[in-house]
Amino acid sequence: MKLANGFSLIELCITIALFALIATITFPSIWFLRRQQVVSEVDKLFSVFSYLQQAAIASNKDLVLQFDSQNNSYSFESSKIKLSEQTKFSIKQDLKGPPSSPVNTLTKPITFMNNQVVFYADGKMQPGTVYLTDSKKHYLYAITIPISQVSLIRKYKYINKWILYE
Repeated sequence: MKLANGFSLIELCITIALFALIATITFPSIWFLRRQQVVSEVDKLFSVFSYLQQAAIASNKDLVLQFDSQNNSYSFESSKIKLSEQTKFSIKQDLKGPPSSPVNTLTKPITFMNNQVVFYADGKMQPGTVYLTDSKKHYLYAITIPISQVSLIRKYKYINKWILYE
């Protein structure tokens, strides 16, 4: 009995169907992981903001958080933190901001003066916004300190409009 070389049409269809199934399962999880990395970085930076505000009050001295948008990192006290590989300080093109009242087209991902946030001993903070995206700019988040008598730190996410993110 002589066997034919190659694959039958049924074997080929089953192989293609298995690859399609694996791709269908894998691609959404990759997008989910990319979004989770950005959310994790936003939450971590938000925690640093909160920590520095409390530390400035407790030590009764001003503290500074310095951003380095070229290296996608920030530093405070003696710590330097680099954003994850898939996350960066960036904005989407032609997007309006700040998130609380989006009226002006955004031109840079960090609006804090001199790319730094000053946390004052009285609990107040220098106003501004920092924007974080994934490397493909599908997901966009912002941490803001609005101009006000009481310093607040807010998180926003962008889904066709700015939404307060908890």
